[in-house]
Amino acid sequence: MQAVIFDFIVNPGKLSNYCKLVPQKSLLNKLYTTFKIYLYCTAFMLFGVLMRFIVDNYLIKYWGVSIQDDFKHNHKAIWHDYSKIHITILSVLIAPVWEEFVFRLPLIVNRLNFSIWIFISLIYFSGTIGDFNFSSAEENTRAGMALIISILFWRFTPDAYLRRIKNQYYNILIYFSIISFSLIHISNYAPIRWNVLLFYPVYVLPQLFYAIGLSYLRVKYSSMLWPILLHMIINGVPAILRSL
Repeated sequence: MQAVIFDFIVNPGKLSNYCKLVPQKSLLNKLYTTFKIYLYCTAFMLFGVLMRFIVDNYLIKYWGVSIQDDFKHNHKAIWHDYSKIHITILSVLIAPVWEEFVFRLPLIVNRLNFSIWIFISLIYFSGTIGDFNFSSAEENTRAGMALIISILFWRFTPDAYLRRIKNQYYNILIYFSIISFSLIHISNYAPIRWNVLLFYPVYVLPQLFYAIGLSYLRVKYSSMLWPILLHMIINGVPAILRSL
C-alpha cells in the first residue's frame, strides 16, 4: 500500500488512467481498501502531530507564542457554545459531505461535476455552511448568484476546456485539491499570528496526509461515496473517543 500511495503522489493521473482499464472491485474490497487507507493516513498523521509538537515548542521557547494554544482555545469555545450532539452531527455527518464535494468532486472531470462543484463551493466559501437562513434575502441572493454562475458554466463552457484540464492539467488539479484542503484548516488556529505565518503549514500536515488518502479513493473508484465514508471515519473516531 505504501508503494501505491507513493505512486499516486508522484503521478495521480496514472491511477485515473489505470482504473479505466480494470474492472471495478467488489463492495467488500472497496470497504477493505478504505479501511487500509485510513490506517496508513493515520500513521502518517501521527508524524504530522509530532512535527506540530516540535514546532510549537520551538515557537514557545524562541517566539513566546503557541499556535496550538490558539487551537485549544477555539476548540473549547466551540464546545462551550454548541451542544455535543450539534457538534457531532456537524463534524461527522455534515462537514465531511460538504468538504468532499468542495475538494474532491471535480477530481473526476466532466461538465456536471464542475457545474455542481462551482455552486457548492460558492455556497461553502460564503460562510453559510450548516447555518443557511432561507428567510434571509442576502443569503438567498448569494445562493441564487451561485446557481446562475454554475448554470452559465454548464451551458457555455467549451468541451475543449474540460478536455485540456483532464489531459494536460489533471495532476495540478489534484495537487491543488490536496494542498488547498489542508491549508483551509489553518482557520482552526485563528487568529492568525502573521509574524510566524510560515510555521502554520506544519500544523495542518495531518490534514495534508488525509487529503492524499481521500483524493486517492475519489480517483480510484470515481465515486464520492468512499472519500465521504473515509472522511466520516476520520472525524468520527475522535468524536467517539471524546464521548467515552
